[in-house]
Amino acid sequence: MRKTYEFFSMLKDEMQDFVQLRASRGLRDYKSLYILESLDKHLIKLEVTEKRLTPALIDGWLAEHSEKLRVNTILSFVNFYAPFARHLNVLGIPAFIPERPIQQRSYVPHIFSQQEIQEIFRVADEMKGRISSAVSRIQIPMLLRLLYGSGLRLGEALRLRLSDFDTENGVLHVMNAKGNMDRLVPLESGLAEMLKKYCDTLFQCENKDRFLFEKEDGSARCAAWVQEYFGRILTAAGIAHPKSLGQSRNICLHCLRHTFAVSSLRLNGAQDIEGIDLTPLLSVYLGHKHLTGTQVYLHMTAENAEDIFKITSVYAKEIFPEVPQT
Repeated sequence: MRKTYEFFSMLKDEMQDFVQLRASRGLRDYKSLYILESLDKHLIKLEVTEKRLTPALIDGWLAEHSEKLRVNTILSFVNFYAPFARHLNVLGIPAFIPERPIQQRSYVPHIFSQQEIQEIFRVADEMKGRISSAVSRIQIPMLLRLLYGSGLRLGEALRLRLSDFDTENGVLHVMNAKGNMDRLVPLESGLAEMLKKYCDTLFQCENKDRFLFEKEDGSARCAAWVQEYFGRILTAAGIAHPKSLGQSRNICLHCLRHTFAVSSLRLNGAQDIEGIDLTPLLSVYLGHKHLTGTQVYLHMTAENAEDIFKITSVYAKEIFPEVPQT
């Protein structure tokens, strides 16, 4: 059951109006409302009565969380607070907007080699003795192939329903994804045909509202379900994945999305598609709002370094002047 957010500070009416205004524009902010609630509680604690958000007040609010939250989480606080501050300024209420902290990117994803991918799928297909549920034994191999072959986020894949899969055209309708975005995801023909056979095998009814990856009771599978089996598959495939410390990430299912992006770049280079920059197309396909989000996925690996060097060398010819030899 969803929590009901209520505000009690001197800006309670403005906060409620802001939430309703965002909702009327189709923005789904529910998961970020705790940030506004945090500011509301901060104002109450300081017994603020004047409708004015000064630099000292906002900096103090963010400082409360800076020791226990990561820089990236503080960035999410600022990103959600900034539109509210602009809303207040339009109403004539002075509200300070702080600079955004520099986002940390300490996480280095694992890019699976083709050999590792093949071994993962082989083990997943032969997991009969390691997966108790007969349905799970069908779902796990299909889900892993879908994540690798389409670059979907795990949550996006687990929320897919039968009605979201256009079997005739081989296209997925990804609804309410990260950043309040909907998008169409065309599948490679082989993957689309595999997903169609999967649906024909598991679903014999006309109810198109069923989840593609559902439990026996009809509810959607959770992330922990597939993460547990994925850990077993990595172990059986001989791919080391030591336990992560704290909130850090190790080899995980999201690495399949990274691998998809890098593989797409390599394919573009191998086909020598002159004059076409894949990054904007890939950005739309992955559901990113900005190109900078896509660039995170295009990491150098020992396997694709030579390919990327060849691609960048072609671009460099048109950018850098030739240096005369002595």
